[in-house]
Amino acid sequence: MEKERSMEERSTSTSKKSTGLIVVGIAVVAVLIIAGLFLPPISLGDRLFGGDDVVTEGEVAQPTSEAGSTAAESADAGNGEVTAPDSVSVSVPAGTAVTVAETAQSDFQSANATAVTPTGKNIVGNIYTVGYEGDAPVGQIALPVTAEMEDGQLVDLYGWDGARWNFMSSTINNAEQKIVMDEANLPQALSVMQHFYAAEPIIGATVDAGEELAPETLPYLSQISPGYLKLAANGELEGELATLPTGGYDLFARVTNAGAIVDQANLSALLADPALQAAHIAKLVEVSADHTGLNLDYQGVTPQQRDQFSQFVTDLANALHAQNKQLVISLDTPERIGPGQWETGGQDWFAIGQSADSVYVRLPYDPTEYDENENADSLLVWSARQIPREKLSLVAYAQAVDRIGESFLTMSNEEALKNFGELQFVQGSESVAPNTAVEVALSGNASPLEWDGDSLTYKYSYEMGGQTHHVWLNNATSFANQLQLARLNNLRGVIVEGLADVTDLTGYAAAMGAYTGDSEFPQPAGAAIVWTVRGADESILASNNGENLTFSWEGTENLGDYIISADFAIGENISSLGTLAVTITDDAGTDVATDET
Repeated sequence: MEKERSMEERSTSTSKKSTGLIVVGIAVVAVLIIAGLFLPPISLGDRLFGGDDVVTEGEVAQPTSEAGSTAAESADAGNGEVTAPDSVSVSVPAGTAVTVAETAQSDFQSANATAVTPTGKNIVGNIYTVGYEGDAPVGQIALPVTAEMEDGQLVDLYGWDGARWNFMSSTINNAEQKIVMDEANLPQALSVMQHFYAAEPIIGATVDAGEELAPETLPYLSQISPGYLKLAANGELEGELATLPTGGYDLFARVTNAGAIVDQANLSALLADPALQAAHIAKLVEVSADHTGLNLDYQGVTPQQRDQFSQFVTDLANALHAQNKQLVISLDTPERIGPGQWETGGQDWFAIGQSADSVYVRLPYDPTEYDENENADSLLVWSARQIPREKLSLVAYAQAVDRIGESFLTMSNEEALKNFGELQFVQGSESVAPNTAVEVALSGNASPLEWDGDSLTYKYSYEMGGQTHHVWLNNATSFANQLQLARLNNLRGVIVEGLADVTDLTGYAAAMGAYTGDSEFPQPAGAAIVWTVRGADESILASNNGENLTFSWEGTENLGDYIISADFAIGENISSLGTLAVTITDDAGTDVATDET
């Protein structure tokens, strides 16, 4: 439910030249103050004499965040005639008579033989029938979250329309221990339902053109979006989709207006032109012909075009369904505006969830959102109150994250490790005399690795262009941490970004297997920079590991060729940071130390 508040600021000025004008000014101010008391949000007249916005005993419980703090001020409750159990709160407009009665499931089923519980749902507790005259009034009803519901965050609200149960957007009020329906037309009955998996959760992936998924990961995947087409002017599409080998997964053709920047201009023009939309929808249906369906990833919708985008999604879904195709909608991370509160701009998540077959919601790239405040989990708790859980998948990422200010860039671990720089000589050179010490170092300005217990991975920082970058590497444990959020919230599944960049195939496969129930989630593994000196026969002459970005070798009396290598190791996965060749020879002459750091 959207709520808008406005406050008019008024000012008066009086002339100091006349006492009479001062009196008049004071009188004007007094009149304005009194008048203001009769305007929202105070509405003194309504409170004294009755009106459409008077708060009554049936006032709806004020929605709160997961922490119990106020998530948004509820609209003023109406003064309708409400009859309801003490545990139920109701808000309806003035002059509306509403009766809410608690009914046993068996009694409700006897009176409504067609009331089939949705697949994958269990009704928890009793059912609340809602009685009213004429058309369904707009209002809110808050039901108690009882002990038998165990975890109030994992139950959802459903409304009966006389023919079927329908998902209703809602909020959990922890302070009042109630589940509160967002303002809408009142249903004929309300029930609280808990979702369970009718099938094992799905795992999907997005793959850019030119990328390949390792064979080890394919058996875990149910959905893949290969490559993408980019929205262009006049509703045209540019680019090409990737080709993947056939397998036990569904393919979704992905179209997007995102990239280095989000193309709001072409999307806005599309949404403003019904004829252009019709032609574009026909093109999208054609694009999906050889796929299971379409993955629509259009971002940056303006709030002014919110309704147009919802209608576009509905029309597209209808067109695809007519061809037995599915529609997936990808949603970016919304703006967090407070504890448990999120702003979705021009995308009406509830409306989108009603039309789409599946919805992908991207988790925050910011690793600090996975700290003890659990903002990432809070997003999923809120999302599941806007979109049915059986349609909802979170988008996880299997990549490193580089943070510059409030901007985030994802990349492979190998790319992120390049910030440590190249391996170079500090003392000695590529040719030295026997028993001559050699010191090498990584040339970058990266700080030593540091364990981040919140995101369950290692991080470091570096300077570039006068800005400080903070980098979090990814690993199987931090990846598994994201997957567990989907399981904890009973979501349909997860969609993985960057899976083609993964080198630790064993660890990530174990994480995906654990998510689908095949194995245990991987535990945190230690990380270090490993220094090694090897001879021509691959024998190890010296080694060291830790956080040091420099390494010293005392040398050897044995002539020959040697390799000094630096590797980043996390668990059993190893990534090379560089190598240097050193020859021990009698012809090296006097060694001259160099300092290039």
